[in-house]
Formats: sequence, structure tokens, C-alpha cells
Amino acid sequence: MARLEVCMPYRIFSIMIPLDESGQKELNAFCGSHRLVTVTHHPVERDGIPYEVFVVEYLDGANDASAPVERGGNHATVDYKKLLSEDDYAVYLRLHKLRKAFATKEAVEVFVIFTNNQLADMAKARCKTLEEMGKIQGVGKARLDKYGKAFLAAIQGEVPSPPSETSVTKEAQPSEEGK
Repeated sequence: MARLEVCMPYRIFSIMIPLDESGQKELNAFCGSHRLVTVTHHPVERDGIPYEVFVVEYLDGANDASAPVERGGNHATVDYKKLLSEDDYAVYLRLHKLRKAFATKEAVEVFVIFTNNQLADMAKARCKTLEEMGKIQGVGKARLDKYGKAFLAAIQGEVPSPPSETSVTKEAQPSEEGK
């Protein structure tokens, strides 16, 4: 199988407060011309001056206005139903549901498990092995060890359930060998 390459570039904007209109225009122009994955912002202070720092993650080379992106609230979202084939979207939904179950059990945000883009890449690639899944950007050994088998099963059409709370707690503890 060919290696799945996913490029997820980001750009950082610093806007001085009170509002730096040129920085705001640059941020808005960039966001309006790219397919955005996530936008986060953080208040910072530099040399006693307050700033708002925006981190914009976007799809590389995907600034086509016809791309399936919806804008709502404070950020743009990718419409995976339009982006994926019908079969891939069905797999994506299984993965999405499984991710939500893991996140609920572990009391973490869903993106801590896998991002939407990683789920879409898994659905498109139809990974059959942990090695194939590990080629997806951002899917490292820790995630493979903890979630890989369950997500591979979901890709194949099985409906695995997340581990019980006791096994999650047990997995989170370092083993005697790892000390």
C-alpha cells in the first residue's frame, strides 16, 4: 500500500490589543482564502503589551472556493460527508462514534483520541494493520497501542466497545518494566 501523506500546515497570527486592524485584516483574508481545519486563539503578553495569538491549521493547497467547507460560529469546519465517498463516510461515522465513546469513558476531548482529519484518513485508507494506521500524520505509537486495534476493527465493520474504566486506568499506569 502506498504511504498516506497528509500535510497539515499551520500559520500563526499575533494581533495586538487594542485591536490591530492590519493584523485582523490579514487574518481574515487568510481564513477567507483557505480551507480551515481548526482555529485556536490564546491571550499572551509580550513586553507588557497584550496580544491575541491565533493558530490556524489549514489544508495545504486546498484553497478552492468550491471545496466542501462550512463556516459557522467562530471557525470553519470541513464537511466530511461531501468530502468523502458514501462508503468512506459510513466508515468515518463508525470511527467518529467509537472515538466519542473512548473520549466519554476517558473524560477527555474527542480530538485527544484522534482528530476528524485522522478519522477521515483512516476511512479513506481502510487501514488493515497498525503499521498502515501509523503512517497517518499524528498517529504515533502511543495512540496505536491504546486505540489502534479497536479502530482497525471499526474500519472492518465491527463495532468494538471502548475498554472499561478499570482497563483505561490500568493502561494509564506505568508498567513495572517501563520504570
